Amino acid sequence: MLRSILAVLAGYAVILAIVLGATYMLQAVKPEWYLIGVPLARGYLAANIAYSLAAAFLGGLATATIASRARMKHAYALAAVSVAMSVLSAMTAEEEQPRWFQALRAVVMVAAIVAAGRMRRQAAGEWAE
Repeated sequence: MLRSILAVLAGYAVILAIVLGATYMLQAVKPEWYLIGVPLARGYLAANIAYSLAAAFLGGLATATIASRARMKHAYALAAVSVAMSVLSAMTAEEEQPRWFQALRAVVMVAAIVAAGRMRRQAAGEWAE
């Protein structure tokens, strides 16, 4: 049980570290994309979706690797945490973030987490759980 919880927490920590790191790096490179009161640039939205996808895939991979059994169940648990955090983020987000963007990012992240879990499960030779 403890390993399961740690697997999901580790996967979420990977996602959080990559997304925060990429956001801070992007803000340093493109500060004009982060002006308060200005609609978010399309480039920002595209970059955010891209690095969120990569982060979710790597987080799902970390979760499925650490879990070492029932990899898909753990990937689904991480996906559920990701959805919950996306909903919380959407409820507290500033008006600059369009709702379609928040929804798309949530869907992309869930898909990436599940894909990573499946890939790790297959690599381990586990075809059914």
